[in-house]
Amino acid sequence: MKRSRMLGYFTASALALLAVMLTSCGGGGYGGGGGGGTGLAPAAFTLSSPADTATGVTTTPVLTWTGSLYATDYRVQIDTVNAFTSPVVNAVVPAPTMTFTVPASTLTSTLYFWRVIAENAHGQAVAGPRSFTP
Repeated sequence: MKRSRMLGYFTASALALLAVMLTSCGGGGYGGGGGGGTGLAPAAFTLSSPADTATGVTTTPVLTWTGSLYATDYRVQIDTVNAFTSPVVNAVVPAPTMTFTVPASTLTSTLYFWRVIAENAHGQAVAGPRSFTP
């Protein structure tokens, strides 16, 4: 077996440590598929639509947001109060999905607040809240 010249610059213990580090890091990357293995909480991200204080929004809106680096999933919450104490929607979508369609018969013509929480095993990042009225 031919030995690489670069390996000659490292001690056996340094190579063993590097192998452990690479194995424990997992995947990582944009949006999902192993972000929890990076050791980092999800990065900041933003809500896209509907726009804040939008009116005349359909009762089945498609909520969209930008991706959060290292997120493994997103928790979408909609509530009539911006403290989100009793959300009418509290759904989890896997990353890299960055949209959520509100199910029919969920919303009525009242003011709603919405936010998205990027999650992984190391923490959370919250975008929002924003408000809209169907």
